Amino acid sequence: MMNIKKIKKNKGFVLLFVIVISSIILAITLSIMNISLKEIKFGTSARDTNDAFFAADTGAECALFNDKSTVNAFTNPSPPTITCNGSSVVLNGTSPIWNFVLSGLGSGGQGCAKVTVNKSSSTTAIISKGYNLGDASCLSSSTNRVERELQMTFVASSPPLGPVENPCRNYNSCGAGSLATNPGPFNQGYKFTVNKNGVINALWAKTPDNLTHTVRLYDNVDGSVLASVDINGNTGMWVSGNLTTPVSVISGHSYVVAVRITIGNSSYYEPVSMPFTAGNITVNESRLGTWGSDAIPTSVNVTYMYGIADITFQTN
Repeated sequence: MMNIKKIKKNKGFVLLFVIVISSIILAITLSIMNISLKEIKFGTSARDTNDAFFAADTGAECALFNDKSTVNAFTNPSPPTITCNGSSVVLNGTSPIWNFVLSGLGSGGQGCAKVTVNKSSSTTAIISKGYNLGDASCLSSSTNRVERELQMTFVASSPPLGPVENPCRNYNSCGAGSLATNPGPFNQGYKFTVNKNGVINALWAKTPDNLTHTVRLYDNVDGSVLASVDINGNTGMWVSGNLTTPVSVISGHSYVVAVRITIGNSSYYEPVSMPFTAGNITVNESRLGTWGSDAIPTSVNVTYMYGIADITFQTN
């Protein structure tokens, strides 16, 4: 009877011992699992952070390339697209602030970057926000989205400008014929294409009187006025007006320069053969505007040089 009681007591101790050991093993297992989960989460977070950071870096480098290279995209007017990471990217905004979006970045191709370029002062500021997740518009509602931001500011040194070019005055191509006058308040000049990047820093006119007239520079694509200056005429002589802010012009883009005769007579040359190239400028055609209008002149002539207007152009 004594042996039977001892066996029963031992059975209870064994059960308690098993429970204690199992609890210890379970606690150790849970601790290891918790550490493993934290390591996995940390690894994922590091990957997402790296993707976001390198997306921001890619966006900033793209902005620098298009600003500092011969492309010089951040000008007025600016091109509709720029090249980033081997792809064509839409460039939004106008001077002095532009923005663009890069997508398909990161280790999994799901990252993106939103980039803003600000030239509102003498200092250029680039802000690039990178994300590990984002669609073609760099948008995402994922709770795992990570953002990293890079900011750059610098003062760009102005490149040396090339020699002064006046397509009409320097080459006498606009005045090869006889000077004549026409009654009426016309806006007239010529359309030209820039063959190399540069700046226009002055506008000119030759008028048949001593009155004050306005010379304007237009973008030929949308007709917007890029610059204007009032000049006091000197009968039959070229007179210029310097622009307070030079206008950057892009190779391959077309513009129009025109003088607005408000009262009195307007002048023109005939015959003139167009198009012709003078230095880095191709004069495509003469332009005559609507009676009394300040809008970009649209009537075309290639044998008469209406105007007479001109520009001062320098390459950069």
